[in-house]
Amino acid sequence: GQIDNQSLIGCPYPALKSTDLVITEVSDCAFPSLETVKDMYVQSRSVSGFNKLTTAESIYIHHSLPTIRGFKALTKVNKLMIYDDLVGGTVQGSFPVLGSIGELIINNDDVCGLSMPKLTTIVGNVQLKKNKCSFAPISTVVSIGGNLLLEEDPPFSSYETHNGLTALVSVGGNLTLRLDPQSISGYNALKTVGGTLSIVSRKSESLTGFKAVTSLGELSIDADKLSITGFQKLTTVNGPVSIKNNGSIAGFQLLSTLKGTLTLNTPGLGDLQFSKLAVLDGSLRYSNTGRDMPWSPFAALTEVKGDVETTNSTRGYDALVTVAGSLSILGVPKDPRGMRSIFGFTGVKTVGKDLILDRGAISFGPYGTQRLLDQLVGFKGKVILR
Repeated sequence: GQIDNQSLIGCPYPALKSTDLVITEVSDCAFPSLETVKDMYVQSRSVSGFNKLTTAESIYIHHSLPTIRGFKALTKVNKLMIYDDLVGGTVQGSFPVLGSIGELIINNDDVCGLSMPKLTTIVGNVQLKKNKCSFAPISTVVSIGGNLLLEEDPPFSSYETHNGLTALVSVGGNLTLRLDPQSISGYNALKTVGGTLSIVSRKSESLTGFKAVTSLGELSIDADKLSITGFQKLTTVNGPVSIKNNGSIAGFQLLSTLKGTLTLNTPGLGDLQFSKLAVLDGSLRYSNTGRDMPWSPFAALTEVKGDVETTNSTRGYDALVTVAGSLSILGVPKDPRGMRSIFGFTGVKTVGKDLILDRGAISFGPYGTQRLLDQLVGFKGKVILR
């Protein structure tokens, strides 16, 4: 049944070993014999006692300034939630032997003083929103089976560096980071993310983490001015990759398998990036938003099984032979002679659908639109000028 201890003084349950629900707002009620509980809701500044409790379905701790001194035998909880209705609460204490959590939610708190030194596994999801030192309680976690959501909007003070979890090796679901430090580093033991790795940042200037990641389900980066130098060991993405960024990209040199669409909207794509990618299972959409044009952005790419859409990127692609969908070459800039020339795509033989070209590009000569038509074999699509 239910133990509702919100308005009692003292603790009249010294021998209670098991119950379905405990609701308590009394700081001096220790429940000294309680071993199992289904659900527990604690709203107290001092959370002590419960020292024989070993397992629980759920524990909710709701207070602005809780100090956790109890739970010295707790090894497993299916859902742990620590939260404050307002931003700025402070949580201190420890879960000294807690080794496994099903789901963890911590919101609106300073958790710099909260530790879980034995915690290595979180079976389900982790949600950390608007905290200070969000990773302090889970610094020893090696595996997260579900999603990891970190949304930092620190109300305490501005911060310069986000240093990701150092022990984390795998995330089974999505890993979502919404944060705005000056730099994003760490996650250097992380090897796999089964779902989407998503990074959203409006103010961060550098991303140097994720140096050991080899496999992702999907990748999405939406940033304003991020310089990306991580992902040096990434070889496989089992879904789409989307990077929207006004900074530079200096990673992805080993990426050889991409089973979705590659979408790039960036001014800073170098010639050595994506140099191992030979076959793209989806489409390629590349918009070069800068003035400089890379000479060979996809040096090894021979086949695209979807569409190819390029804007302000006419050099390179010389290994490309087959485009199963449409080939779109737009935003052709003027060369030193004042002519709009298409220097790349010299090896394309097959376009399965339409050829969409910049109407301002010259139609004759070795760098014109006519050359593209002459080299195609069995082309049955439309030629569309835009």
